[in-house]
Amino acid sequence: MVFRQLAQDKRTAQPAGRSLLLLLIYFFIGLFVGQFLAVLLCMALFGTGFEETTQLAGSLSHPYARPILYILQFFSAVGGFLAGPLVYVYHYESERLTTLINKRGWAIIPLLLLLLSTLAFMMANSLLIEWNANLVLPETFKTFESWAQQKEAYLQRLTLYLTTFPSALHFVAALLIIALLPALGEELFFRGLMQPLLQRTLGNAHVAIWGTALIFSLFHFQFYGLLPRLFLGALFGYLYYWSGNLLMPIMAHFINNGLSLLLRYLYQLELTELDTTQTVSLSGTSILLFLLVGIGASLAYRYYFVIRRGVVE
Repeated sequence: MVFRQLAQDKRTAQPAGRSLLLLLIYFFIGLFVGQFLAVLLCMALFGTGFEETTQLAGSLSHPYARPILYILQFFSAVGGFLAGPLVYVYHYESERLTTLINKRGWAIIPLLLLLLSTLAFMMANSLLIEWNANLVLPETFKTFESWAQQKEAYLQRLTLYLTTFPSALHFVAALLIIALLPALGEELFFRGLMQPLLQRTLGNAHVAIWGTALIFSLFHFQFYGLLPRLFLGALFGYLYYWSGNLLMPIMAHFINNGLSLLLRYLYQLELTELDTTQTVSLSGTSILLFLLVGIGASLAYRYYFVIRRGVVE
């Protein structure tokens, strides 16, 4: 595998810890520049002041709230998760550009296994989503719990606002900004770059996968979604680790986000009764069935790349 070889490559110029620090610096620079440009663009397009634009996320009553939030999210994602990491790669790991995306897995069997494992995980993960959403902390953590609950209430209100689609055009915009861009940017940043750097630092691929998944989950600043997003990140990590092709977790990430948006849109059109904003898990039997299907599909996916193709883990 590409990044397993990189982990053992003695020619690596940068120490892994220093490379990880540089990656984070480029991320935050890209995020700052992206957000700054977004604010300037919003000021020019909508005639809002700097302070009014930057504080808009706290109040969704502004007539231009939706387009401004879309612009802010778009430029933040492009700046932080795409431009920043790509500039880092260009300066320090230019050879990685030709190895992140490759032809591995472009066959019907692994693609079907990826689809099956992702969908099964989404269904089985409903149990963790419900449990984490209703978690009650001990009295010692009441201050943190109060903050986390306030943050969760705001994020739920923001998510509901951004996923209420007045038209098909708004749905397409949300699909681009909430599904496609995070799939591309977050997988490049977390799985394509951070995960192999952590592997080089820690010397263990599985610790790197779960460590990256934890950081991925923490980056969303949503305590009541921490565990389900942790396991989701681990799934993406193994999809990349076994295949060596970043397009595989990108597709899985897009399926997860895009399908949720599609079901939300269909619910608003009254074409389905499934409301994805509700945190109610499936029955125990259904969860067990989906869990077994997901594990089976993931093991078959691993077999296709690791055993059938003779890749040494």
